[in-house]
Amino acid sequence: MNPQTLKLVVAAFSMKKEIKLFLWTIAIICLLPVFTVIILTQAGFNFVSNVLANINPITSLVEILDPRDGSVTYTVTEPRIWPTTGNISLEFGQLSPYQLFHTGIDIAGETGTPIGAFMEGRVYYADETAIGYGKHVKIDHGHHITSVYAHLDSIVVEEGQRVELGTIIGTRGDTGWSTGPHLHLQVNVFGIPVNPRVFLSGNP
Repeated sequence: MNPQTLKLVVAAFSMKKEIKLFLWTIAIICLLPVFTVIILTQAGFNFVSNVLANINPITSLVEILDPRDGSVTYTVTEPRIWPTTGNISLEFGQLSPYQLFHTGIDIAGETGTPIGAFMEGRVYYADETAIGYGKHVKIDHGHHITSVYAHLDSIVVEEGQRVELGTIIGTRGDTGWSTGPHLHLQVNVFGIPVNPRVFLSGNP
């Protein structure tokens, strides 16, 4: 290989490095806003969640807080339970395949496993959507607390029905936007998702 050809080869490899560096720089610049949005979204939801419901450090009771001024509107004394057993596949606030911020806790397990009400209340929705939650049930627990049980295989309660703690409302499934059999448990306060772990201890 003559000296001139060698120079061209070296120059080509050098150019490849510069092009790679340029492309990496562009990629980082493009992705930075995405990562920023994810971080800010997670921080924002966690902040809002803590503002709406938290555990009193003295009484260890869950307190519901007024979003306008932070005053305590209700102290939760009703018993609560995990609605089913299984492995937690996605926690509240984590990045999910369908959300920047996961609005509940996913409990994976076998299809057909019974699902119970995590707290007493009244069913105000029991139906199916082709996308999103699929077959799901929503329960109003009073005092601005509601819960959602999504991706069910079957629903065994009706709208308007009163349910007690642990009443079977359906079975675990894989309906709607789902990556496998699991229950998506979501707890809302004033219509905004909060971490279900505020209301529940341990693991399912």
